Amino acid sequence: MGPTKVFKAVHAHPGCIRALYDLSDTRNACHDSDSKTAAFKEIAILIPDFIKDNASENS
Repeated sequence: MGPTKVFKAVHAHPGCIRALYDLSDTRNACHDSDSKTAAFKEIAILIPDFIKDNASENS
């Protein structure tokens, strides 16, 4: 995916997804979480049924 900051991605990893498709740090083509805890919080907001449907797998 590439570095979090688009400027760094463009110069350090020009072939990564962020360098190729993101317009800025807030206008981007992809998102990833910086920790497992953050991922579960973000998934719960974006896809609420995912956590309920996969609760036993996330333990």
